[in-house]
Order: sequence, then structure tokens, then C-alpha cells
Amino acid sequence: MPTVRYTVMDGEIVSENRNGTVRDYVPDPLGSTVALLDENQNITDTFSYWPYGEERTRTGTTPTPFRFVGTLGYYRDSSGRTYVRAREYQQTYGRWMTVDPLWPEEPEYAYTGGQVTSLADRSGAGLPLLVWLLVGGAILIGGTAAGVKCARDRGCRAPTESERKMLADCWTKFKKCGLGELRFDPDVCPLGEANAESQPGIGSLGCIVRVDPKWFKLRAEDRCRTLIHEGLHCFCRLWGEENPRHGHLYNWADELNRRCVAGKRVPSLAEVCRRIRSGVDP
Repeated sequence: MPTVRYTVMDGEIVSENRNGTVRDYVPDPLGSTVALLDENQNITDTFSYWPYGEERTRTGTTPTPFRFVGTLGYYRDSSGRTYVRAREYQQTYGRWMTVDPLWPEEPEYAYTGGQVTSLADRSGAGLPLLVWLLVGGAILIGGTAAGVKCARDRGCRAPTESERKMLADCWTKFKKCGLGELRFDPDVCPLGEANAESQPGIGSLGCIVRVDPKWFKLRAEDRCRTLIHEGLHCFCRLWGEENPRHGHLYNWADELNRRCVAGKRVPSLAEVCRRIRSGVDP
């Protein structure tokens, strides 16, 4: 029986060793495998997909099960079914085959709210993974080019290179510790007295955190904590906690930030909101 070992970095598959034969994975922005490379970086396999994940073209013979959004863990078996942790996804129908575990808060069977070219749901539980897209030179996080124009009409601007690095530093920490469900507005916006604010996204986008120019002047240890606090506040409101206690929010934001800095996994924001609602401290 063949033995396959996968190398995973930051939760993404980067290579496999199949009985001594090494292949590197090349993903597209969504996380789908579009090519495999040998040890000399020659292309051995290529893949392309229709929007809902059906395989459009395929070359090569490497029997990898990680194809459509495969580098994020979507596993396709020999019958063509795709397993995504909590549920099974059927590309032919473009929907989940079982009810969302978060229903009725999330739609029963809808896959990423129909935003199949920009969002993925690595948990299978209705909270789509944030995907970074590069559109017109601006990094968009769960956003659209039209959204960028609207934001800039409100006095917002694109972040500078150094500002983008600060945001990316927090995002990298969040991704490693399990807070990938936090999303950022692609622009920097004037927010009055606030350093950051959050608001519900559209459809299944969850919460969008927007930062003010003042946010970049915060101490390094405070920047990520502020984003966690704002995102947590928004998530708890979405989960029915209209006025979550600020003391609990700050305590949990501090604790989640400490765990992220230490490289430890944290509970999902939905789970934290349940604990806050029950009055549970970290």
C-alpha cells in the first residue's frame, strides 16, 4: 500500500512525498491546486476548475486527492465526493450535502453564499475562510473592486506598504492560531475617535474590521488585540448578543491575543461568543 506524507505550513499543504516521489503544490488565490512540480521544479500535473469546483481540465497522473481548494484541506475521494471536515461538498450540485451545523444562523446547504470564486469554507461549518485577492494593485480581503471605490469615495485610502505589512503581521498570527474568520476592510478609513471598528459583512462574509490611520500608531502589542476585540464584538452581535459586556470582551480579546502571540490555537469566535453569553471568563 503506498505511503504518502504531506508537508503543511500555516495550515496549507505545500508538498507531498509519495513513496519517495516528491511533488510541490502550486495553488491559485482560492487555494485550489493548479499544478504539481517535481524536485527540479518541472511541471508534472496541471488542473483547472469550473467555478463550483468541477474539474475542467487535467494533465498528469499523480493521484492527489487535494485538488479543488485542496491546499486548504478539501479532500476528494475516488468517487468524486469532496470532504471538508464538518461536511461533504458536491461540486456537481454546487452545494453541501448535509445541513449546516450552524443552521439557522447560516443557510442550510448554500456553499459560501454563492461567492465561489473568492471564498472558501475550510471548516465546512458555514464560516468561509478569508481569501486574499489582488485586484487593481490593492489587496482585497473578502471584498470587491466596487467596494474599494465606494470606500475611497468616503475618504478612505489604500494602505501604504508599511501599513499593509502591519495588517499582514496580524493576519498571519490570526491564521496560525485559528482566527482566520476575522476579515479586514481593504482600505484605511477615518473613524473619528476610534482606532478600529467592525460591521457585519454581506451574506456569509461574517464581520469586516476597518482600521483608522491612528491604528498604525498603536504599540505593536496592542494592534492585533484591538482587531480581535472589534471582530469579537461584531461576531457576538451577529450571534444574538446585542450588548456583550465590555469587560468580558476585553478579557477574551486579551486572552486570544496572548494565545496567538504564543502560537497556540484558540476557540472559534462563535464559541467565544457562546462563552461570553454564558458569563464565562477566559
